[in-house]
Amino acid sequence: MRKRFEQQISLGQILIKDVQIRLKSRDAIYELMAALQKIFLTPTYNEQIFEILESKLNTGKKQTGRPGMDLWHIFVLA
Repeated sequence: MRKRFEQQISLGQILIKDVQIRLKSRDAIYELMAALQKIFLTPTYNEQIFEILESKLNTGKKQTGRPGMDLWHIFVLA
């Protein structure tokens, strides 16, 4: 069964809410990072996206076995 995201952080990891994003840049990657941070931290967006991902990826599968990637990693990579 896939988890939404890993609850326990490892040593050396920075929390998503603590990441400082440069907003005065012409690069589009910073806008994308700010949008992903907003999605992760806003419960309504977070819940809607995870519900969609769970309905598409977890339907018809057993709840046992290896976990694979977290749903958050799949969303970011997509």
